[in-house]
Amino acid sequence: AESLDGTRSSWLGSGQYTLTPSSGIVGLLGVSRESTGLDMLNNTVYRGGLGYYRELFGGLTVLLQPEYAHADYDDITPAFGVERQDDLWRARLRLTNQQWVFKGFSPELTVIYSSRRSNIDLYSYDRNQVQLGFSKLY
Repeated sequence: AESLDGTRSSWLGSGQYTLTPSSGIVGLLGVSRESTGLDMLNNTVYRGGLGYYRELFGGLTVLLQPEYAHADYDDITPAFGVERQDDLWRARLRLTNQQWVFKGFSPELTVIYSSRRSNIDLYSYDRNQVQLGFSKLY
């Protein structure tokens, strides 16, 4: 459906502050704009988060990062008679170990819990994700 085609523009800023040689905080702020052919799907999302990381024993690094996002939609959703608004809370736990290296890559395990609450219940959910990936070490 061509009315679903559109663009998404995003701005995301992040920063890191080292507390000790083995720990620190990370922060992010962002905004994104999604435009489609249907005003009820057009939206602006504002997000922010603050996390803490610490290097533990044996090269293991832990990052705990909560994040909040708020989405405002541009027009009323006809089936529900209201303009949609969503609030999303997300908590991310990432484990990495840079001492485990294979051909320049190190493994990452990330567990994410998300809770979206919308003024239209159909769009509300809770979700758990587990991601296994690899990071390139330079």
